[in-house]
Amino acid sequence: MNRRTLLSGVGSLVSLSFSGCIGGEAGGEEPPISDRFDCAEAYRPTPDVAEGVEHEIEERGETTVYESVGSTEYPASPSSFDDDTVRTFVEEHERAYQRNEFVARRGDSVVDFEVMVEKTELLDFHDEITTVRLDFAVHFEAVSGDGVVMTEPAGEAAVYAIDGTGLVRTATEYRGNIEGSIRKQTPDPLEDGTLLVCF
Repeated sequence: MNRRTLLSGVGSLVSLSFSGCIGGEAGGEEPPISDRFDCAEAYRPTPDVAEGVEHEIEERGETTVYESVGSTEYPASPSSFDDDTVRTFVEEHERAYQRNEFVARRGDSVVDFEVMVEKTELLDFHDEITTVRLDFAVHFEAVSGDGVVMTEPAGEAAVYAIDGTGLVRTATEYRGNIEGSIRKQTPDPLEDGTLLVCF
């Protein structure tokens, strides 16, 4: 199967816009995530869809076999909360989140899936809880009827809040669609987000 051309210039960049240290472990006077949300109500898509399910499609007189990507596991909670570890964790988690969300809706028809990270930015919204903004694009291909449909990657964004007790996420406007200050127009996931998991 031919690979498609990825978004040009898309990379994994880090922009730091904070002062002082980024807090990871719960402590001090700021309530941890597990005290702000009900851990019993934590939710993130966790479909059970097999990888490698074959689909035979006739294309230009030839049979092409596509295999499902299936669902995937989420990364383990971070062992530390330094900048690079948090950035890597959030990027890996969003890749798994997006894949599982698509697969939950489309099942084993999804035969190709990729999240291309454009920018990862740590924000100083809180002292004890790390806030991370992630701008990215999603490409997927899925079997539909007697053919395969695919998406043209379009910009999306999500904002995470994370500490040693849990992870919160909210979707937001892609930075390319924002006029003015991106930081000022980035929502605080502790106010607008959903609890994904308690650690």
